[in-house]
Formats: sequence, C-alpha cells, structure tokens
Amino acid sequence: MTSGLDEGNFGFEKEALTEHILAMKAIFREYYKVEHLSFRLICRGGYADSIKLASEIKRFVQQHYPETAMEIVEKAEKEIGYYKGIQYKVDIKWGDKSFEIGDGGFVDWTQQLLQNKKERLLITGFGFEFMYRIMHGML
Repeated sequence: MTSGLDEGNFGFEKEALTEHILAMKAIFREYYKVEHLSFRLICRGGYADSIKLASEIKRFVQQHYPETAMEIVEKAEKEIGYYKGIQYKVDIKWGDKSFEIGDGGFVDWTQQLLQNKKERLLITGFGFEFMYRIMHGML
C-alpha cells in the first residue's frame, strides 16, 4: 500500500506503481525463482482519461526498467467500481502454465476518508497460498 498526494502529470501514480512492480519482481524472482513475470494495466473508470494514465505509466516503467513485460488492456471485460483509473494484474509462468497471481490498483479510500480529491492510494496483493500450491504441484 502506498499513499500520497496528486503531483500532476500522473507523477504519484507513475512512481507508486513502479515501486509496487519492482517489489513484485523482487519477490517472485528472488524468493520464488520465477523467471517469466508480466503485468497487465487494465483501464478502469474513475479518472478523466484512464488510457492516458496507463500509457504514461507504461512509458515511465519501461523507460526506467525496459525489461519489464507490460501490456495495456484498454477495455475491461467487466467494469467494477473498486479500482479507479488503473487495475493491474501480475502474471507468472511456472513450468508450462501461466497463472494470474496478484493484482492491485488505485482506490479512493483516502480521498473519501480525508475528503480531499488530491489524495492517492495504491494497493497490491497476491496469493501466498496460491503460490505455495503452484510450487508444490497442487494445481
């Protein structure tokens, strides 16, 4: 979880999501020895232009970490009100199978709590138990 204030030009969003992506890469590559890790940025409502937000984040991440596999999904299969602007998914390849192992995104909880539209909050989670099952051939 990372919170902060809107800096303009998606500054907070770019830096916060980059930090979360780097953390996911470190966890999965160093601890779980996952070689193939990729991210999907799914555009959601709640921002004036979520496609521009996703494009700016992808450009920023790949400018600094060009080896990061990332794609933008401009139209979500199903709209949800939980995430605002961007939801991201963490996908891994384990053996010959691919798994969606985690996700996160921007939520408006701090905006509501503090009654300040400049507040930003990014959350991330992944399935420890699901990863255990993958590693031990239980899936």
